[in-house]
Amino acid sequence: MVSDKSKAAVSVRHHETLKQPCVTRWNSVLAMIDSVLCLWNEMAAALTRNGDREYCLSENDKDVLLELRHLLKPFHNLTKLVSCQQPTLSLVPLIIKEVRETVKRKPDNSDSDVVGELKDALAARVDHRIQITETVQMAALLDPAMKDFVVVEKGEEWVKSALKEKTLKAVQRMNSVKNASAAANHTVGVGQRPESQPNDAQSTSDVSSPKVMN
Repeated sequence: MVSDKSKAAVSVRHHETLKQPCVTRWNSVLAMIDSVLCLWNEMAAALTRNGDREYCLSENDKDVLLELRHLLKPFHNLTKLVSCQQPTLSLVPLIIKEVRETVKRKPDNSDSDVVGELKDALAARVDHRIQITETVQMAALLDPAMKDFVVVEKGEEWVKSALKEKTLKAVQRMNSVKNASAAANHTVGVGQRPESQPNDAQSTSDVSSPKVMN
């Protein structure tokens, strides 16, 4: 069931016209739902006046739309967050946590059948759509703003060991590159020609210098 506070928000006018969803535009479905709820009475009056009363939505439809708006609102806020100019890679663990909380079914099973199935489908796709890669882990570990969150979620010892392990891997990769570069310089030598070049130079010299015949 939707709270009385959410139902009262329907009367607040945020839109002057109905909006259509667009598959290539983020949160356009939320804008459509919000416009329908905002212009609920006007839409019903216009359909009735035109003789299309059968297309009017019922009160049950309104309850479902209110639930959907409540479900999609956090995604709208997260979209605004990741669209800002500040780095947000370290916030991926927090974003995943927020999404999982949003798509979790209500403890009292008050979700409608449609919204409940939608939540289950979203929950099943969270790990596939938002992944915690090694780069994300490093960003979260090195971001001072994420320190308290990481410590609470994983424990301080885990943070230290993970940071040490990933730093060690980075150093090892750098050392391997340096060793490979040093080996190449040792073989060829800086400012020297490869071993095969002196013979080529000698043969060139032999060709260019005419031999004196007795």
